[in-house]
Amino acid sequence: MPKIKIRPYREADAKSAGKLIAATYREYNLSFVPPDKQGAYLGPFQFADSTDETHQIAIAQVLHAQMVFIAE
Repeated sequence: MPKIKIRPYREADAKSAGKLIAATYREYNLSFVPPDKQGAYLGPFQFADSTDETHQIAIAQVLHAQMVFIAE
């Protein structure tokens, strides 16, 4: 069985963590919201697949907190 490693968040994790957060929130928390309205609930995570640097910076800023961990 593979082992899961938990480590502190690094700035390089922003893109993949943002995508995971957006997908998970859409699937488990926004089923009641039409897809074209979900952006209002996702904030910057609605742009998790964007290559626009401004979007990636906004996601990184939201993820910048004292306690964010990444499971590998």
